[in-house]
Amino acid sequence: MTTTSQAQFQLGAQDYDSSAIVIAAPAHDIQRFAAAELQGHLTRVTGHTIQILVGESSCARCFHIGMPAPGDDTPLAPEEARYAITPQAIYLYGSDRIRVSGDKPARSILGSGAMQHNQVGTLFAVYLFLEEQLGVRWLEPGEAGIVAPPRSELRFPITTQSWQSPFTYQRNLRSYAWRGADEPAVYLPDAFVLSTDEALSRRAELDLWLRRMRMGARDHLNFGHAFHDWWEPHGEEHPEYFALNGNGVRGPLSRDRPDRVKMCVSQPGVVKQALDDWSVEREASLWSPALGVGVNDGGGGGSAEYCHCDACLALDVPKEGE
Repeated sequence: MTTTSQAQFQLGAQDYDSSAIVIAAPAHDIQRFAAAELQGHLTRVTGHTIQILVGESSCARCFHIGMPAPGDDTPLAPEEARYAITPQAIYLYGSDRIRVSGDKPARSILGSGAMQHNQVGTLFAVYLFLEEQLGVRWLEPGEAGIVAPPRSELRFPITTQSWQSPFTYQRNLRSYAWRGADEPAVYLPDAFVLSTDEALSRRAELDLWLRRMRMGARDHLNFGHAFHDWWEPHGEEHPEYFALNGNGVRGPLSRDRPDRVKMCVSQPGVVKQALDDWSVEREASLWSPALGVGVNDGGGGGSAEYCHCDACLALDVPKEGE
């Protein structure tokens, strides 16, 4: 974007009390969370806590959250983040979308549902600004991982910057929830088992760190185990949907693990049923932009779990040397 070196935004120690972080009204959860993140990091850097206001404000040298910079009429791309520094104010804004929310503002930002379905461009604009203009880094989850070089006053060049991920779909690091004392991992020594409160705290720190790393998505693809719930509704009426397993029976190899059942992949009825189900669900479901057809995980039976019918075997003919 553009940078002008001849002018600056300046905020001295004597100016912090009269400055403010101003959230555009009506404020939504992402903007409020972004304002709190900006406030917390500015406090780390300067030692001063800048007040947060909602709505119009005449304060001098404000930080505006969710308000486009004057003259910026370029439409935002999905999930795009922008910030603009002028001599009088700093504007941090982006493309926001809330499809998943909860009883706390953080529910719109953190956790797998929000990560997959919500867009937090305004929050990413704050992180972009903190990184580029203040040298903030987040080396690991938690307070100890935050690097925020101290400054007695703030001076920034006049500039406009933007960020957008080159990836349309899910950006995330696969991680598992911390286990509390009420569900300890049997393979862990007692010294490594956390209390439930500690586990929840660690999980929250990890979720926040993932957002600071710009994890998220502009859209969501449904993938994973697609047929884990098929046996009960379809097994009796349509046994032909399911694998002819190593025991010569169509259905799950282990009857006490129907969620691991394999499909008869040569059966046209499986495709039709999946499409019929999707046509009903896709209008109301957040998971519906794509149809997932991932094979269920194994149940420990190896190749005997998979379909041994002639049509399926013909699809997977052994090659010479195999």
